Formats: sequence, structure tokens, C-alpha cells
Amino acid sequence: MIRFYPCSIIILGQILQTSTRSTLAAGTTSLFHNRALYHRNVALSSNSQQSPYMSKPDLISWTQSHLGALYEAREDEAFANAFDIAFSPSCEVRVNHAPSTLEALRDSVSSRTVATRGVALSWENVISTGDSPDEPSVVAGTLIITRSMMFLIRAAPAQRLTHINFSAKVERLEDSSVQADENDDGRRITSLYLTSVDTVPPIHFARPHPVSQEDRE
Repeated sequence: MIRFYPCSIIILGQILQTSTRSTLAAGTTSLFHNRALYHRNVALSSNSQQSPYMSKPDLISWTQSHLGALYEAREDEAFANAFDIAFSPSCEVRVNHAPSTLEALRDSVSSRTVATRGVALSWENVISTGDSPDEPSVVAGTLIITRSMMFLIRAAPAQRLTHINFSAKVERLEDSSVQADENDDGRRITSLYLTSVDTVPPIHFARPHPVSQEDRE
């Protein structure tokens, strides 16, 4: 016959209580761990199911970025790189409805940076015929370029304005020789129509104000 003394009962109770707490703690830890794994797996599954288009800029943003880089480039190397990743080597070019070439366009844009201090771009009414980054589409709109020159007129930098109405066909090229851009994007402009006009903003001269008799005195 087994006899339990009071001190033995107390010790046994403490052992059982400690064991129960350890089991509950382990179960709670395991529960939180499983929940964390579940949420991580859900997130990974969601990311893997995202459309591949999410990593690419939309057609309008892509066109504005690549055309804008041509006019904002301040160094020859930056301009050459921007030009090469914007156009297909066989791009069709028309300027003011007259057939032109990529080389003529390159020389025209590059020559306008001479004696330029700064450039500001303004986009208006830009539209696109498609939404899919991997499908051919036409992006059209107006680009206004304001150039601040290095010489002064009436103690202020001279300015030149260029208004460009453009229509660009953008499509993904499958040619392995075409270098992708920084986003691993193989899209290029394959046809470009430009209507371009250069203007000079009006110069506002200070007007002399008549001096009254009271001011003279």
C-alpha cells in the first residue's frame, strides 16, 4: 500500500503544475509559429500570382520617361544611352509630315542642348490606345520644352520654347540584339511622328512710370 505524505502531495502538485504550464507555453508558441508560417505562405502565393505587368511602367509613363530623357540629358553619354533604349534601330520617323531618319532626329535633339542652362518639360493631353505593356500601342500627346539659355536678356536668362505634338508607336521587340533598359524592358518606339515648332517667349520690358509733381518735390 502506497502512502502519500503531505509534503509529497505538495511536491507532486508543483511538478504537475510546472508540467502543465510548460505544455501550454509550448502549445502557444507552436500556434503563433504556425500562424506566422501560414501568413507568410499566403503572401508568397499572392506575390507569385501577381501579373507580370506590375513590374513594368504603363505605356504613357514609359513614353514620357524615354522621350523626356532625350531632352533632359546634359551629357553626351547620357543622351546616347537614352536614345538607344528609346528607339528601335529601324524606327520610322516623320517630322512635320516629312520623312526623316533616326540620325537626323538624334542630331536635331542633340544640337538644341548647346548653350542651354536648364530644361523644363510639360506634358499635355497624353493618351494611349492600349493598356497592356506587352501589346503594341500608340501613345500621343503634346510636349512643351522650355529651355533656359546661358546668355541674358534684360538681366534675365533667355528662353526658348519648343512645342511638339507627337504620336509614337510602342511595342515589345523580340530581337535578342536589342538591349533591355534598367527594368529589363524590351519595349521600343518603332514609329514616331512629330510636329515641332520653336518659339521665343515675349520679353516684358519695364515700363517707366510718370513722376508726379509731389514726388519731384
